[in-house]
Amino acid sequence: MKKIFWLAVVISIAAAFFASTHPDGLDFAAAELSFAEKGQDRTAPMPDYSLQFLPKGSVSTSLAGVAGILITLAIFWLAVYILKEGSKKMVKSKVFLFLVCVFYILYFSFNFSPAFAARPLVTDDFYTVAQGGYELEMGYASTQNQASLANVTTLSFKRGFLPNFDLGIEVPYTSSSPAGFNDILLHAKYRLFEQNGDEGMTARVDFKFDNGNLSQGLGSGDNDYCLMLIYSKMIGQTKVHLNFGHVNVGINAGIQSDDYIAYTAALEYPAWGEKGDIVAEYAANNANFSPNPAFVQFGARYCLASTFKIDAGYSFGLNNLTLRNSLTAGIHWEF
Repeated sequence: MKKIFWLAVVISIAAAFFASTHPDGLDFAAAELSFAEKGQDRTAPMPDYSLQFLPKGSVSTSLAGVAGILITLAIFWLAVYILKEGSKKMVKSKVFLFLVCVFYILYFSFNFSPAFAARPLVTDDFYTVAQGGYELEMGYASTQNQASLANVTTLSFKRGFLPNFDLGIEVPYTSSSPAGFNDILLHAKYRLFEQNGDEGMTARVDFKFDNGNLSQGLGSGDNDYCLMLIYSKMIGQTKVHLNFGHVNVGINAGIQSDDYIAYTAALEYPAWGEKGDIVAEYAANNANFSPNPAFVQFGARYCLASTFKIDAGYSFGLNNLTLRNSLTAGIHWEF
């Protein structure tokens, strides 16, 4: 399998330097049969076999090919894992729902959408992804707790289905011991109202699967639900975001001692104008069991292109239940 993978990478890189400048088979057939004008214009994630944040050419085409291989391989292994673990831990309806969501998100064509609050913040903003648009985020976090070190990579997709509604999926993978997928989350956001384009309120509903292997220390073993209200406001040049939500814990759902209230607040300041900003946030909840994630985070983002950002952040715990330090870095890409 490894030999096939590296062979595919070598071919994708080498082929870019010998790619034909003539129309591909579909474009040629569309022109010959006179149905090209019936097509609908769409914006692809890697148009013309290149990465938008790099100049067009063989290097950009090669990297786009490698990216395509990695995305295809990731989806393949994710599907294999879900199906394998599903026979042991999840009913068929959950597996089906997950695969349908992934397929639906990946299938539809991509369009550009505006960027607002994003990584490294945990706090959400009231904005929703533009209708027909996509957002992709990938982040890596290394967290030192009292007794362990956890390294987690998270992949997140969002798509705007209506002018004020989007749907997303978040897939976390732990690479430290024990390694494996953690609980997958689905997010749905509905914008309730908006003022002046920068202020408004949104409702968000989350559902957390119990696909993580609890016996190996992955996931919580519960199907959890969360209903959250999100309010955003401009104060001068600073964006302020407030989140307030109720979390219903799965197995003992409805028992007050297990359910809890979560609340966060975040600030975004455009320190580099349109090129980037600095962020800060506070997050906590009133759960009476560990871990109670009361922490503060400071971070920054920088735009490499109008639709592509890199970020980094550092957070630290504020109470005895979360004596933790965490470093995170990632990317935010709009389609």
